Amino acid sequence: MPRVLDDPSLYGGGLYILDDPTLFAASGLALDNAPASLVRGSAAVFIVSNPSVPPTVVTVTSGSASLTVDSVTGSDPYTINCTVPSTVALQHSVTGYAWTITVDAEFVDTSLIPLNEPAGWDYTDLVSPVTTPGSILEGYTALTPVTEDQVVFENVTSPGGISVTVDADGTINFGVEPEGAETVNRYVIKADGTVGATEPYVAGEIPVIPAVQSNEGQIAFFRSQTGSSSYNFNDLALAYYKQVTGANSASFNDAQRGAQKAVGFVGLSPADWRNFI
Repeated sequence: MPRVLDDPSLYGGGLYILDDPTLFAASGLALDNAPASLVRGSAAVFIVSNPSVPPTVVTVTSGSASLTVDSVTGSDPYTINCTVPSTVALQHSVTGYAWTITVDAEFVDTSLIPLNEPAGWDYTDLVSPVTTPGSILEGYTALTPVTEDQVVFENVTSPGGISVTVDADGTINFGVEPEGAETVNRYVIKADGTVGATEPYVAGEIPVIPAVQSNEGQIAFFRSQTGSSSYNFNDLALAYYKQVTGANSASFNDAQRGAQKAVGFVGLSPADWRNFI
């Protein structure tokens, strides 16, 4: 039973309720706990209390970006279990973003929560990015990178495990120079939060060179037939032509040589013939 003061000389008359707990109870939805940071593609848990009714429709948003609400458990306080989508429409940020938790008709805001990249990934804020050789943006087709975009990238290569950093213009730097093909996955996030598709960047790729055993055989044939220790393009072409046709003599002018090269010198593919040059 609430205590009542009824001394009119003190309060000008009337009854005054001093300890009715309903007058001083917190009203409205309250945020009890929020993550210290969010990670793209990972789980996130918020705890709220004192909704006017048990939660039925719950959302967690920041502007047009949303977390996926997987479940709501408990009974005042309530645990809101979420996932940060890998394509959440926000750039990574150390400062972070405030999120609005809406429970039916009520809402409460968080403080700023950083949004981080997953382990094994890093990002660079782009300034005057270039897409020329030596840039991690070379060959990226999903979006056109511009200043204020972010490039997000794996911070070690595969398969060599070489450390990777990226400058503001997109220039890629390796802990050690790749000796063979090394892959780094990358994607771009626009300033408005649009997330581009992930595409591989390949560094240090060594072109495949056709086998040369047959070429060496032709060179040996030419040397044995002429007694020469050196050769040039025309001589080698003539030697090969004689071998495959049985001709005792022949000569090549530039036009004939070009035509023969185009068809691969009597069945030899152009890719293999390049090794004769």
